[in-house]
Amino acid sequence: MRKPRALAIGAAVLALGAYASADAFDVVPGILTTRPPLASPQPYPTLSVPTTTPVSPAAAPEPFSQAGALQERAEEFASSASALGPGVAVRILDVASGTVLADVAGDRAHATASSIKVATAVAALAELGPDTPVPTDVTFAGDTVTLVGHGDLRLTPAILAQLAADTHDSLAAAGVNEVRLAVDDTAFTGATFSPGWGDLDRPWVQPIVALAVNSGRSQGTNEDADPPLAVGEIFAAELREAGTTVREVTRASSPDDAEVLTSWQGTSVGDVVTHTLKHSDNTTAEALGRIVAIHRGHPGTFEGARTAVTEALADVGFDTTGLHLADTCGLDSATRAPARLLADLARAAALGEPAALGPGIAGLPIAGLDGTLKTRLPDSAGLVRAKTGTLVTAVSLTGIAEAGKGRMLAFSILADKVERGAYRQARAELDAFVTSLTRTEESGD
Repeated sequence: MRKPRALAIGAAVLALGAYASADAFDVVPGILTTRPPLASPQPYPTLSVPTTTPVSPAAAPEPFSQAGALQERAEEFASSASALGPGVAVRILDVASGTVLADVAGDRAHATASSIKVATAVAALAELGPDTPVPTDVTFAGDTVTLVGHGDLRLTPAILAQLAADTHDSLAAAGVNEVRLAVDDTAFTGATFSPGWGDLDRPWVQPIVALAVNSGRSQGTNEDADPPLAVGEIFAAELREAGTTVREVTRASSPDDAEVLTSWQGTSVGDVVTHTLKHSDNTTAEALGRIVAIHRGHPGTFEGARTAVTEALADVGFDTTGLHLADTCGLDSATRAPARLLADLARAAALGEPAALGPGIAGLPIAGLDGTLKTRLPDSAGLVRAKTGTLVTAVSLTGIAEAGKGRMLAFSILADKVERGAYRQARAELDAFVTSLTRTEESGD
């Protein structure tokens, strides 16, 4: 009677042995393996960007030997890139010396697409500095707690939970356990959508308001119908969780004499710039424009932002001739600028002149590694930092390329007569040319 049981045990042992063998050769899940251990991951390559000007002429790189060749190549590229169409502008500068190495229609205003975000970012950094906080305040007056926004659209539930905990503690200390809650988004006024944004643009931007979670998508991918009220509901839930009763959530201005209970100051202008450039966030680009407007005494409106960004750039010393801002994010094809100006902005940020502009380069997407360049220019991974731009009939790229012998090139390429439906091929042609810039001095090494 024991023989069947012994057979069963033997079969089980054999099955376990077979599974162990399969496990060891990674055929089935398990902890055994015959493979050698994985090597430690190598760090991403990094782009070395100069942050200061050469201290003396002797410290500067030798003259760029292929300047004439670059002009010829730029002219050939602009005239032969079929998908980019006939409206191509190219401007290339030697970062160290400022020498113009190539120029094709560089002074002519072109539709910029999202390359204009470089201008908005530089204006914000120059006007306010990278470390200036973009606060969110919590005030109290009467029986009402008010959440006051000043343009931080990158709030998170965790930030709101911390604000709610601090608010509850302050209220409890004052013997208050029941309040009304209001949200104050009056820092930005006027329309929340630009009249120049059409139906094709609408999915790429949220309402331009002074208070939002995740740029107006508090639930992830779904757009909030009213971002400030969505923030208010999240904050109310956190207040209730902390132990404070909240009777209602409304929209109202904070009284001038209201007491500030707590404030979130963890988001800086530099943080907003980096996010805007890395992810080409149209909503935060427009918020940056309005933050600059308010700082310069203009209203926090589309018109105020356009005026303020232009003024801030001119005040730093940039030639804004030809700059026409229909918005500050580039969704509107009526936003136009010369490649000359955008290349100048990229060079100034690379040099850190003024020093506040340094985060502008740090925030640009890196070819083949992150942001909107993560899957582009793979043959120049780590050698190009640039702001991308894509509209239905316009593509652009503005930034810095590391050429041979340690030379840095500032460039802007704008094409605004791309045939409808050909933007992918147009971007491929643009990327191939920019990649060639990183090979410029190879023959001389």
